[in-house]
Amino acid sequence: MSDRDEVSRVLFRAKVVRIVRDVLKKIDAEVLYIVTRDLLEYLFPEHLALYGVEVTASGAVIYVTPLDFERASSIYGSVAEVRPVYSGRVGLW
Repeated sequence: MSDRDEVSRVLFRAKVVRIVRDVLKKIDAEVLYIVTRDLLEYLFPEHLALYGVEVTASGAVIYVTPLDFERASSIYGSVAEVRPVYSGRVGLW
């Protein structure tokens, strides 16, 4: 990976975490994240049980605290856009 790619990845990850923080200020401490199976495996390859993951045929639903998400993002990075969805939830796609 080139230095430029690494800088882009770090900046994008920082943007994702900043968006999550902004959303978390407006909703409950525990947040529902809905992710695709591929993204879930990318973000949490060794820690699925730690996050109480319920995997479905089309993807997965995981419950994490803001601290959990920030820590996971800092370890694994993120390839997802984060955006608010209905009912005070945040979706990762």
